[in-house]
Amino acid sequence: MNSSILLTLLTQKLGAPRSLGKGEYEFFCPNCHHHKKKLQVNLQHSLFHCWVCEYKAKSAYSFFKKFFPDCLHHFKNEKNSLKFTEIDYGYNEQENEKYDDGILKLPPEYTPLFDNSNANTQALRYLKNRGIENGSIKKYQIGFCENGKYRNRIIIPSFDKNNKLNYFIARTIEKENHKRYDNPPIDHVSIIPLESTIDWTYKITVCEGMFDAIRIDHNSIPLLGKNIDFNWLLFQKLKESKVDVYLALDNDMAGIKAMIKISRTFLEYGMNCYYVDISPYHDPAEIPKREFLLKKRDAKLIDEMWLMQKEISLL
Repeated sequence: MNSSILLTLLTQKLGAPRSLGKGEYEFFCPNCHHHKKKLQVNLQHSLFHCWVCEYKAKSAYSFFKKFFPDCLHHFKNEKNSLKFTEIDYGYNEQENEKYDDGILKLPPEYTPLFDNSNANTQALRYLKNRGIENGSIKKYQIGFCENGKYRNRIIIPSFDKNNKLNYFIARTIEKENHKRYDNPPIDHVSIIPLESTIDWTYKITVCEGMFDAIRIDHNSIPLLGKNIDFNWLLFQKLKESKVDVYLALDNDMAGIKAMIKISRTFLEYGMNCYYVDISPYHDPAEIPKREFLLKKRDAKLIDEMWLMQKEISLL
């Protein structure tokens, strides 16, 4: 169903929502009837979740079937529509580049930079300058493309728990190239970056980018941005594992605001999260690993009072 039509139907039944941005809204919950708007709806994926009563629905059809069956005639083609749990790792076939059988593959020009006596010296120098050591190059199977679509780009692949490729980044080493990254159009909601390297029984550091994760801690997961939500596969796995989560985002206004938003999501689900203060550095990848681990040791356990104080400090 078109997102605008879905929003109109929900507004008719539940009243005007509060916009959270990026296609997400909060409505009054028809299940618990809380006096505040606590039903969060993601229009793109048709996901519903109430923060109070924990009601959840994974499709608009199931939501309306339960609460507003008089509207089901709008969903005659939606009953068997794709749900979040069925989303593939997948490749967006609307993009120009396609892969055989719809399966993500590394670029054909990819050459490993580990165990390779002919490895590109410029690429190795670039990684060294960013603090990436030989052990990490091998662990994360970092490679390089000298030609092709990803010419002069570092390739850092990500594999899932079954060692199936689920993502990769392609970072240029050319200073004059203003397109720093050229990554495949994979939906971040349905993957866990660097999953094959993660120990889910040990505390986990969550950061923004691949270079951050590789540089700062051996058990780090990049968000590939500044956002994570309850419907993300990564969030569900963190919640299920019940490990302590250490947030190490960029030390700027956007990073701090993202940290506050992510922390609130974690706290709502009773998850322990800690704030790693990386100042005076701006980016976690700038910090020597030993220094970062000291900062992680001194990380602050986040609670509601601390978040309120942090928000006030931003005013």
